[in-house]
Amino acid sequence: MVRRIVSSADTCSGQPRIDGTRLTCGNVVFILTLGEMTSNAFLDLYPHVAWSDVEICVRYCAARQCVSEQVINYCQGCVLDERKEEPPESEEAPVNGWELAETLLGRGLRRSDL
Repeated sequence: MVRRIVSSADTCSGQPRIDGTRLTCGNVVFILTLGEMTSNAFLDLYPHVAWSDVEICVRYCAARQCVSEQVINYCQGCVLDERKEEPPESEEAPVNGWELAETLLGRGLRRSDL
């Protein structure tokens, strides 16, 4: 069974996440893109998450579905968040989460390759 991506105000500040978890799409994409963790290590770390959940997160980010679904809050630091808010305290550049997801898809996003 493939879970859905949801956004609810009372969990993860409304960031898009795997239904039934506190794992946001952005977290999944960022962790896998950094290359510091294999997909098997990721799934070992999150035993309640299936590979199909990982795939749907990456596809969600790559398609920028958060924009069309008008989520409650975008993933932390994502450049798609165009709301006018207080500038962040840190000087970190915004993250192109959807571009990272496209990179993962471009590699074929096979569990054995990550």
